Amino acid sequence: MPACALFDIGGTAIKCGVTDEDGRFLWKEQRENPVRARGPAAMLALLRERLRAYASRYALIGTGVSTAGVVDGTGRIAFVSESFPGYTGTRLAEILGEETGMPVTVENDAACAGLGEFWQGAGQGASPFVCLTVGTGVGGCVIVDGKVVRGANGFAGEVGFIPLADGTLEETAATSALRHSVAAAKGLPLPEVTGERVFQWAKSGDEVAAAAVRRQMAALAAGLVPVCYTVNPSAVVIGGGIAAQADYLLPILREALRERLLPPLLAGTRFAFARLGNDAGLIGALYCLRQKISGQPPAPLSG
Repeated sequence: MPACALFDIGGTAIKCGVTDEDGRFLWKEQRENPVRARGPAAMLALLRERLRAYASRYALIGTGVSTAGVVDGTGRIAFVSESFPGYTGTRLAEILGEETGMPVTVENDAACAGLGEFWQGAGQGASPFVCLTVGTGVGGCVIVDGKVVRGANGFAGEVGFIPLADGTLEETAATSALRHSVAAAKGLPLPEVTGERVFQWAKSGDEVAAAAVRRQMAALAAGLVPVCYTVNPSAVVIGGGIAAQADYLLPILREALRERLLPPLLAGTRFAFARLGNDAGLIGALYCLRQKISGQPPAPLSG
């Protein structure tokens, strides 16, 4: 059976998988990313080692990579934050292609999450379609007719940099900001205040946590306003760790949007949380790989 090797490279962990061509997982694992401690060479060594292991077990036809950072059209990392020291400039597609001799695609992680949700998740078939990922930071992408809109310099969809009253969207709406806010209000050490605990407290009636969540959703709504008025998407899907709290957060977010968007725009835009969870980036990487191999993007699934 033809199989595809997939990687989703984050700052602390690398999600790894092998799937068939339709995205059914044959193998899945997660490895610690050594990039912060030992640099990109150690990370590349890990990717090569996993590719060799997968090639020994499966009939690989290519490799798809989702990664943090701005990726140019050649699969080179054009820019990445300081959390990936030495990674900017890495010719990732070229390096992995030399390892395997097979097609390789490399795409930004937020774009991959969006493409995964467009293909098999909450954004199936939507166009224009906006996907935000909210976690340690805030990323985003705009998808039109199944293709990522990159802009003149590759920064289209980088919504985390949108300036708001109290900082950028990333500085005010990321889960890291939520944790810092609650930890400071409660006088607790930051490691004790995980995002999951904040939501547990909020849902159990803790007003400090609930107020912090409302501020997070208000900031997210404020960042979505210019996106909605500029792009007028048919759907906005929010992924990342907070997607697990969809039932709790969606009414709060919609209320915050109701105060900021004209009624016809709010009514004409579908807001949802991601359905693919931690697999979104891997599935999006597969989408890109299939498009490279066949020359055509895979059709969105029905339903």
